[in-house]
Amino acid sequence: MNSKIVLVALVALFCAVEVSAQKKSVCYYFATIPVTQINPHICTHLIFSFFGLDAYGNIDFMWRSEADVAYYLAQMNAMKFQNPNLKVLVAIGGYNEPLVPAWYQMAENADRRNTFANNALRIVRDYNIDGVDIDWEYPNYDGSRYQDKANFVYLLQDLKRVLGGYLVTTAIGAGAWRTDLSYDLWGIFNAVDFVNVMTYDLHGGWTGVTGIHGALYRSNLDPTDSNVDASVRLILNAGVDRSKLMMGIATYGNAFRLYDPNNNGVGAGASGDGSLTYYQICSAVNAGQLNYRWDNDQRVPYAFAGTQWVGYEDLGSVTEKADYINNMGLGGSMYWAVDNDDYNGICGNGQYPLISRVYSIVHG
Repeated sequence: MNSKIVLVALVALFCAVEVSAQKKSVCYYFATIPVTQINPHICTHLIFSFFGLDAYGNIDFMWRSEADVAYYLAQMNAMKFQNPNLKVLVAIGGYNEPLVPAWYQMAENADRRNTFANNALRIVRDYNIDGVDIDWEYPNYDGSRYQDKANFVYLLQDLKRVLGGYLVTTAIGAGAWRTDLSYDLWGIFNAVDFVNVMTYDLHGGWTGVTGIHGALYRSNLDPTDSNVDASVRLILNAGVDRSKLMMGIATYGNAFRLYDPNNNGVGAGASGDGSLTYYQICSAVNAGQLNYRWDNDQRVPYAFAGTQWVGYEDLGSVTEKADYINNMGLGGSMYWAVDNDDYNGICGNGQYPLISRVYSIVHG
């Protein structure tokens, strides 16, 4: 082979590896499975969820003991022996209504923000981890506190100033309604290292009809902006750095209870019925307990039987999402949560099939 051709090929390969290496695979961990069951080679960032807080900037362990949290974080750090590039963070917050006033009361006061930031720094140093993830769900929660949008940015800026070289990331909600209500996108993206966009839970029991909560695109049956593509484009239209945008993928499905079992498509009348993990859903589909359907417009599956209905992700839909991440030039993927994927490989596609499929496509 011509030496120039070989050189060009090697340069192209090197560039491709460099680009893929910069992509992120952010895995939230809710500690419902042992840390030792996590595959450290399909996550670039592993985020322990959750720490809590109060209105004065103090940070606590919520429902877990300090000893339990220390044990989990020590095991997560130990995974770096298998993957030295793995970053370990802790998430503060999560969806918890009692935390709503604590967030805004802390964030509106500069002294309390500074106390919070220094407490976060202490946690990072005490547990020898790589940073913190802020999960304020959500600024301006019900539309009555518009000042939360600015205070959220001030909080992130103060955190980054105090934490210095440690990572500061944040998770934000998706969809036009939540984005417009809660976020100064330009300010957020400039303040942090990267942003985890929760492009899921876009449909649920509150709508009164079935919907696939991680639908990639619109359809005639669901012509709203409650889909991943509309949510991502809304954020990018703010002019933010797309390499900082991690697109969320759910490893669970939102379930419904149909009013009429004979009306079982997207948009059928239904009430909310909780959620199911991916391994629960794929097991039921494989066993013939749920009937599988693919929505060709929204590029996601759903399944039903009797009055039970669930919209979720499978290998086909996450393949589409991985291609979307690449085609849009996004920074990578995020998962809630690593615990919910088929970690034991009981459905016949290996361990962690959803996260592994996206990783193989996005990271090459």
